[in-house]
Amino acid sequence: MLRRDLALAWAARLFVQIAGSALMVYLFYYLESVAPAEAPGTIAARMGMVMIVAYTVPLPIAVLVGRLADRYGRTKPFLSAATIVAAAGLVGMAVADSFAVGAIAFCVYAAGASVFLALHASFAMQLLPSPRHRGRDLGLLNLTNTLPGLLGPLLTWALATPTDFRAVMLVLAALTLCGGLIILFARGRR
Repeated sequence: MLRRDLALAWAARLFVQIAGSALMVYLFYYLESVAPAEAPGTIAARMGMVMIVAYTVPLPIAVLVGRLADRYGRTKPFLSAATIVAAAGLVGMAVADSFAVGAIAFCVYAAGASVFLALHASFAMQLLPSPRHRGRDLGLLNLTNTLPGLLGPLLTWALATPTDFRAVMLVLAALTLCGGLIILFARGRR
């Protein structure tokens, strides 16, 4: 059961991480596509502030949600809810028609994804099947951080154009939701 659950947790994290990897590489180009009238230098400067907000705001949220998960003894509902928030941000990015809307949607995505990744780390550690193979199992879990580095940019390259990221954002939203759904089938930690 633990190996099956660990495989499900692995797949869930992989699907969620693909979006993060794609956005880390292509966020500037995405923002440029939704704000074509703005100068690249202006976009880069504003993007720096967006990233500070997007990666700072989720910190207290992740701590709060982690405490709630511990209090209720249930992690999976919070993991799934986080993927719904992240996917909503990606859908928002798909329909954005300005820098401000795209930036806000990215912040929503980042909040959901950050909470998912923080909770997932503790969830997956509880699923490790054997103390004798923890190093190997952690190495396999780590592939969910490295494989998306290949898959996210590949998807973006295949589905986006320099002026239209709509299709890739929708595919990333679907993958993120799949990650949230997959985690529900793991039997560990309710």
